[in-house]
Amino acid sequence: MSIRAKRPQSAASASASAAAASSASAAMETEELQQQVASVERGMAFLKREHLAMLTGLQLEITRLKRRCHELDCELDARFPQRTAAEECELAARRRASEGLLGERESAAVVVRTELRARQVRAWALGCSLKGDERRFLEELKRRSHKITTLGRELHRQTLTTTTLCHELHSARMRLYRRSQVAGEGEEGEEDEEEEEEEEEGAGGAQQEEVEREEEWECDEEEEDDGGEGADWLPSPASLASPGQSDELCRRRASVREQRVRACVPCERVTSPQRPHPMPDPALFLVPLRYRLLRWKRPMRVRGNEEGLQDEWEDLVEDGRVRRRVDMGAAEGETAL
Repeated sequence: MSIRAKRPQSAASASASAAAASSASAAMETEELQQQVASVERGMAFLKREHLAMLTGLQLEITRLKRRCHELDCELDARFPQRTAAEECELAARRRASEGLLGERESAAVVVRTELRARQVRAWALGCSLKGDERRFLEELKRRSHKITTLGRELHRQTLTTTTLCHELHSARMRLYRRSQVAGEGEEGEEDEEEEEEEEEGAGGAQQEEVEREEEWECDEEEEDDGGEGADWLPSPASLASPGQSDELCRRRASVREQRVRACVPCERVTSPQRPHPMPDPALFLVPLRYRLLRWKRPMRVRGNEEGLQDEWEDLVEDGRVRRRVDMGAAEGETAL
């Protein structure tokens, strides 16, 4: 009986403890909810106060702005009175005129832009054509420069050849003059007779003698190259050994030289040898470019003397004006520049 009595008591105590725990937890939850509600209410009250303060400030600002607008309206009315219908019509006419002028300017601007584009296209085309012309001009200039260089070299070569030939001619004249002085009148008569006999021999003998003379001329040139210019009058060992053979050899050499000189020198210079002139200055043949160009210009002539002398000065024309005069009659051995 005691055990059965204890069991209902324990069950009642357990249910009572569970009810107490549930009530305690419910009380805690209600307290938390109440605290949250209170905090929310406080936040709402704060927001309401802030909102009211903001609304009050906005109302005050609106009132101030309205007052300012009213003051400005009054000031405008006082400063600018109300316009009449005539003034309104005039202003409308001005506005329409301004709009028309603006439209005309816009159309003119469009035309100007179109013309500007066309001119840009033309300028680009002209630039391309100018570049092409410049390229062709440079090519032509290069070609002509190369041609001028080639002609200059050829002219220099011809000038050197002319100088060499002049020197050789002068040397031949000197040798001929010396030979003519050494030979004498009697030897000249014998040489003339020998020449007449040689001419009568015939074609075969003439050819053989020509060959022999060429060989002797070559031997003579070799001797001259070895001994210099002074070797013409120095006696050779053969001449010392046999005077007759040396005289004959000298006469034959002189005749060969005379014939060779006659081929390139006028007859009067050979038959009657004169006193040789001094060696001309080679610079006379080195004609500068400006002097060559001046030859093509018309010289100034002087009508003074009866002989009709020619002025030795020539005008140097540059850019259509006479800059200076050039002496074309320089002394011998000088270059007139």
